[in-house]
Amino acid sequence: MHMKKKLLLAVLAIGMLSTSSFATIICFTDAFGSSYQINATKTAPKYWTLSGEIGVGAAVPWPVDGYWDAFNQEFYITVSNPSPDGCTFYVDALNIWSTAWAPGTMSWNYEQVCDGAVVFTGTPFDLTYTNGACVGRSMEPDYSNSIFTVGFDEAAAVHYPLQVTETRTLDQILMEEEMSVNRMGDGFVFFSNVFTNSGAELIIYNHVGQQIAVLNGNGSNTIVWDGIATSGQMTDPGMYVAVMRSENEDVTVKFVK
Repeated sequence: MHMKKKLLLAVLAIGMLSTSSFATIICFTDAFGSSYQINATKTAPKYWTLSGEIGVGAAVPWPVDGYWDAFNQEFYITVSNPSPDGCTFYVDALNIWSTAWAPGTMSWNYEQVCDGAVVFTGTPFDLTYTNGACVGRSMEPDYSNSIFTVGFDEAAAVHYPLQVTETRTLDQILMEEEMSVNRMGDGFVFFSNVFTNSGAELIIYNHVGQQIAVLNGNGSNTIVWDGIATSGQMTDPGMYVAVMRSENEDVTVKFVK
């Protein structure tokens, strides 16, 4: 596989172009009972970098890094052992990828890595995904024989029933969480489906990071800022940053007034 190389080149290519970021929490739960809480951050059109962690029965959670390329329909993550033991019990890393999914469910391929080399390629397995944190979704899997352990016995592994609760595809979840902004007179109109979430708010900062205004969502998918600061004064022309926050999302966009 050459996906790691593709990931590096893609990040280098898009890193200088991105002026905004869109982050969404996705919880993946696999057939072996493990839950992966992953942050998807938009870094280019139809491209998200993935980061997060997973508890593997070890003292320190394993970090997750990867990408979701919606244009080429590619999903790839690496789960790394933060305390390698020479592959005496846990592997050094897992490479996971998928090219097959439906609303709320995916099929993952994986390979175990030790000392930089692939030592085992497993059979694809199913999992579910949904928007939001993984709180309460872990099924207390048996990590003594899992995809994270050396000599994993797939036939003897415990499989858990999966319940699909998400009706959207991964593309739809991530794209619906985006935010756009349009000028309206001296102010701006911000659009995002996330504004309909309970407790959603929009925070405006100036170019030096000072908080200028805070606006609360009202149940619609738009929030209007009239360009006036909380102090009651009209703000000056210049670069501003709008941060939309809700329970599961943290969306940022830069704009010029």
